[in-house]
Amino acid sequence: MLQLTLDAKLRDAISSSLARLFPRFGEADSAAWKVAMQKARDGADQPFGPVGHSGATEQHSVCQEVLSRIGAGKTGTALRKELEAAPFGWPRDAVDAALIALHRSQHLRVTLNGALVVPGQLDQNKIPKAEFRVDSAPLPVGDRLLVRGLIATLVPCKNGEELAESPEFLLAIQGLAASAGGPAPRPAPPAVPGIDELKSLSGNALLAGIRGVVESWKPLISDWQKARDLSVQRCAAWDVVQALARHAIGLQEAGDAREQLEAIRSNRLLLAEVDPVVPVRAALTALLRQRVTSADAVVRSTFDAAMTAVEGSSPWQRLDAGARKRILGDTRLTAPRQPDVSSDEALIRELDLSPLPARETEAEAMPARAQRAIELAAKALEPTVRALSVERVTLRSPEDVRKWLARTEETLLEAVKSGPILVN
Repeated sequence: MLQLTLDAKLRDAISSSLARLFPRFGEADSAAWKVAMQKARDGADQPFGPVGHSGATEQHSVCQEVLSRIGAGKTGTALRKELEAAPFGWPRDAVDAALIALHRSQHLRVTLNGALVVPGQLDQNKIPKAEFRVDSAPLPVGDRLLVRGLIATLVPCKNGEELAESPEFLLAIQGLAASAGGPAPRPAPPAVPGIDELKSLSGNALLAGIRGVVESWKPLISDWQKARDLSVQRCAAWDVVQALARHAIGLQEAGDAREQLEAIRSNRLLLAEVDPVVPVRAALTALLRQRVTSADAVVRSTFDAAMTAVEGSSPWQRLDAGARKRILGDTRLTAPRQPDVSSDEALIRELDLSPLPARETEAEAMPARAQRAIELAAKALEPTVRALSVERVTLRSPEDVRKWLARTEETLLEAVKSGPILVN
């Protein structure tokens, strides 16, 4: 009986001593903090139910003490040390459950190694090195839904990721605005109203700032997305018409089209409601297609004439098919390729391959190639034959003819003394 009395007295003494050392221990005295911690991490509406608290999370005395001690910022290790010591003596699970719950309810902003920790991603292993800061009041659920909806128009955003995705969203809307305009002939990129102020905010203050621009930014985002998509289409058409204009340099008929293109560029009209490029493109395409077709007709005509001259020559008629083929290849006296002008892009490729001046040169070269083919045919038959050009003059009278014949006869008689000749 004496021993029982002594044991009871000792227990009472120890309890009284602990009560004096940790007078606030009872505020966190529960074996269910582990369960509460898991509920907090899972995002339960009342995570502290297992420890007997049915009110708002931030109103629990442990949470209130955590919020008051964080101040301008504190690590998890420092908080644990303070709240595990007198006058609290709170279990580590209680402190950690409060930190996780307050982070999940967005009363706290948490960073780890400089990176923001998304609500729901904080666990006990991360707490010691994590940096905690008290955030401004979280947004009501309805406002948070509006913010998430706006962010999701540009950046994937799930429930609870609003704060983590906000910086990416601000970058995305700036990029969108930049893509809605650009260098001339596009209009200047629009400015994002209020973006600089929002970029200076963080935490729930940033979410509140984004909530404040939801109504004004939502139609802007829609307009800028349409302008971006239109810009892609119009820029592709602009590149085509620029290529057409380059091939029309020097053509007097293209003067009006060039003036219109310069007006579109200088006035930055590419994204105007009515596409200003369409009529210019149509005019240039029609002009260049006609010029290519005409040039092809001239080249074919001169080729046919050249081949008639070659095939009518005596040396050519005496050659076999193999020799003829080699000579035609050597002199590039080959049938013109049919140009493809079936589309604007095909027309540009055709002109890139052979511009209009090159087609004129090709036609002019046909007679010389024909003469060269005849010379090579003669040489194939008589290797020592030499080409000789006779005098080209204008004859106005019978006397002029007789004098020219005399001079030409003399030239030919002298030349033939050195071997066979081919007269050009």
